[in-house]
Amino acid sequence: MCHKRGENLDDSKPYVLTINIVDLKLRLGIIDPNENRDIINALKKSNIDYDLIGKIADDAAKAKKKDPSADKEAIKKASKYSDFSSFRKNALETAQKELAKKTCIQFDFEPVRAGRGGKVVGVRFFITSKKKTKYVPIVEDVVITDDQKEDIIDQINDLIDFKVKIKDLRAIAEASDYNLSKVEKAYNVLKNVKGGVDNPTGFMIKAIKDGYDVPSGGYSQNSFNNFTQNEYDFDDLEKKLLDN
Repeated sequence: MCHKRGENLDDSKPYVLTINIVDLKLRLGIIDPNENRDIINALKKSNIDYDLIGKIADDAAKAKKKDPSADKEAIKKASKYSDFSSFRKNALETAQKELAKKTCIQFDFEPVRAGRGGKVVGVRFFITSKKKTKYVPIVEDVVITDDQKEDIIDQINDLIDFKVKIKDLRAIAEASDYNLSKVEKAYNVLKNVKGGVDNPTGFMIKAIKDGYDVPSGGYSQNSFNNFTQNEYDFDDLEKKLLDN
């Protein structure tokens, strides 16, 4: 049974939210703050350092594995969610099936990565309703840190093989909500446009915002390339993104 909360959402679009992965594990009880005084103290601070909490939890789990007197069930539970692959299978995909079966909402998700190693720092959910009305879940939206944003901008710079100004890199990152997979997809579209484009930065921003994909056989030089550039003011879009 569903209960309304908050405003009704646009039925044509999913409700999108991003949650820090450590925060999510705390909410799901995978990380139990009552088992570690350092985590409790970290949660009491005004600006919660989830990276620190994650490290404390990981260190405690490693120490528990080496302790012969440790609770075997607790060790087994920690191992089920130790890496993102395990967390995806044992928590996210399980919840996805149960929610779709027992409630009026359903969701898809994708990992949010940061840093040159592509570490998963959060999960982005796309929530839709199986009925006409969508309901706002009681979950806070968590943004990635400035350092993580700079890491993603560096990765975008490494990805693109043409010279890009730093303001353009920031505009591309901002348009994607610092989602590297969206940037990679847009860049792949750009590379498949025969004949090139006049404004590659603006094209990538447009491709990200409109969800362009590469059809089989690629794009024709005239029908896609010229139409897309003529119908959209890339420079104006880029300026607006940079001004915000």
